[in-house]
Amino acid sequence: MIQEVAKAIQDKLYFFKHKPYRVVTKDGDIKWILDSTVIVRDENHKITNFVGYLTNISALKNSELKLQKLSRTDQLTKVCNRMHIDDVLQNQYYRFYRANETTSIILLDIDFFKNVNDDYGHLVGDSVLIEFAKILLSSIRKGDVLGRWGGEEFLIILPHTNLNQAIKLAKKLQKIIFENNFSTINHKTASFGVSTFERGMSVETLIDSADKALYLSKENGRNCVNTMQTLSK
Repeated sequence: MIQEVAKAIQDKLYFFKHKPYRVVTKDGDIKWILDSTVIVRDENHKITNFVGYLTNISALKNSELKLQKLSRTDQLTKVCNRMHIDDVLQNQYYRFYRANETTSIILLDIDFFKNVNDDYGHLVGDSVLIEFAKILLSSIRKGDVLGRWGGEEFLIILPHTNLNQAIKLAKKLQKIIFENNFSTINHKTASFGVSTFERGMSVETLIDSADKALYLSKENGRNCVNTMQTLSK
């Protein structure tokens, strides 16, 4: 706000608006404020005072934030949807090439999930997906990004994580899922493919590498972790 006021004075403006900002009330409530300011000057163009008009736009801003969240959330599992995951991957791609920020991904698929739908019905299948997403979400770091990639496939984006670390996490998740007692179908397993950004790779080749590794896990009997890339020593 101070910077905006200084710029308005420098540009010799008589009226300007601040970007909407948050304030916290004494009761701990969060309010969103739209602040419009008039700079009052005398006949010599010297500033005499400021007049501010504060408008409470909390309802509008909260609706906007809610819509933003809905637009990037998978409605069944409540994790990120495919569109938002694509955006995060693109952002991590730029971070890797501009700042050499290591990023890995884990692509995983629930083994024999079609059998769940066929034997128990789609409502039970949906409940398994919801429970599966909760297990993953509670087992990754706060900075990691979990999304539903499609159907029974999930993708985890791991910033600041090399291939070895990503494989270690994938094996941890494999064990947690294997040992979990699902509320409707008892036990289920998952197959994993792990990949990390390397120079010359695009987002598409990163995903393709993880997808091929996932396919290898399925060929090797499922319930395992694989990568198509060379591990560092």
